[in-house]
Amino acid sequence: MLPLLHSSGECGLDRAAQPSGGRSTLPQHLGVVVDSWGTPLAGLLPRRFRLPRLTRTMLDVAGWACEAGISTISIWPITDDVPGERAETEEHIHRELEVLCRSLGAPLLVCEPGQKRCPVSRRGVMVILLLGYDGRQEVVLAIRQALRSGQCKPLSEDDLRPHLATGMQPEPDLVIRTSRIRSHEGFLLWQAVRSEFRFHEGLRRFSRREFAAALRDFEARDRRFGA
Repeated sequence: MLPLLHSSGECGLDRAAQPSGGRSTLPQHLGVVVDSWGTPLAGLLPRRFRLPRLTRTMLDVAGWACEAGISTISIWPITDDVPGERAETEEHIHRELEVLCRSLGAPLLVCEPGQKRCPVSRRGVMVILLLGYDGRQEVVLAIRQALRSGQCKPLSEDDLRPHLATGMQPEPDLVIRTSRIRSHEGFLLWQAVRSEFRFHEGLRRFSRREFAAALRDFEARDRRFGA
């Protein structure tokens, strides 16, 4: 179990913590849905104040996940921007996350609608940023791309996988939504069919303490993988 290491009122994560058998119980792939409104209290703020909160939460969770030793982190920031302002918001989010990943030495893969997917699996930490994401659209595009690849045989799950947003990365073990809204919004619709879900129940912004609790909760679950 991951212990809480108290420091200045916050809790840390022991990256080296392992169960007695030596096999890590951390999620190999973590999915994160970050809302621009986040909590009921944040929803009362003007929109121009919610973007910094979304960005801060996104950067915090990505940093904590890398610190904990999670190898793949997929992040979907949901904003409430009007279409004319969305491009500027997404550029800001991309820029801030890129700076963090550079400091962590973790490659950043940005997936946007219609973009060719990355079919390569790799070792080490990878951060995937999903911009303008729609789960159903992702599956439709994957089917189209698989058909265009010239395969004559009936399509299988393995045929579609390289064309999905996460490519050949492992399917997410745990999906965290950093708000009280109990909906996955179609996030990684295909890949997360057997994922565990965790929703933030607090009234304040998602914190390091909640993140550590989410990992402990995941460790304690008896996963059935759809059985």
